Amino acid sequence: MTSSGTQSLSINADIAVPLLKRTLFKRGVVLLGLGLATTGVTFAFQMQRGEAVLPGLVPALIVLTLVVGVMVFSLWRVYTRELEALASYRLDLGERSLRRVVTGVADAELGREQVTKITTLPTGLMVLGGGRSVFIPSSLERFDEVEQALSAWSAPAPQDGRKAAAQSGLGVVSGLVCVAAWVGSGQLADDRARWAATVVLYVLIGVILYTMLSNPDVPARMKRSIVVVCVIMGLGPIARHLLSMGAP
Repeated sequence: MTSSGTQSLSINADIAVPLLKRTLFKRGVVLLGLGLATTGVTFAFQMQRGEAVLPGLVPALIVLTLVVGVMVFSLWRVYTRELEALASYRLDLGERSLRRVVTGVADAELGREQVTKITTLPTGLMVLGGGRSVFIPSSLERFDEVEQALSAWSAPAPQDGRKAAAQSGLGVVSGLVCVAAWVGSGQLADDRARWAATVVLYVLIGVILYTMLSNPDVPARMKRSIVVVCVIMGLGPIARHLLSMGAP
């Protein structure tokens, strides 16, 4: 605690690192499921075009290899960056304000009078107010004391389980639709169906970019990674169209 009465708190790595590993394992399972679903969709499109079983498996297996490779690389990058963020996380909590500092994310500060809602999450607290949000992980040292102090600002309310599950399910479905649209934009036999899949893909890419880039709490490096992935996916239909124009 500083002379001004402000507590400066950091993350307890002994608690945070195992939690991070479990979270990334669950995320990896979901991504692997998306990869298998993408493989299935690709194979189904090949069969719909009249390909034999073995030739139809080749592009499907190529897609699966690419997805798994990207998944492993992405999870490793997330793990190393999260470790850096955990090491740099600091919460300065005073009687009338709190301030969160973490590498790669803009500093967030809220006054007590700005706080409108505190939500209890399985992984910590989300403090909302002033158009901003500050996440306080449960792995923070003296977390129970922080939660008790903040309860005097606004009574913490538990997260709406149904709403959280719906949002999580919507994210998975959106990912599946985005991947299916990306594959369908190049594999569907009917021209109108391919164009429809392409339009759906670009709409979803636009929604993802707007949602992530407009969120000030998303790290800048993560935003750059998302932009790169979206650009690559968006260039796919264009490249295939140009190649088809040059084909005899």
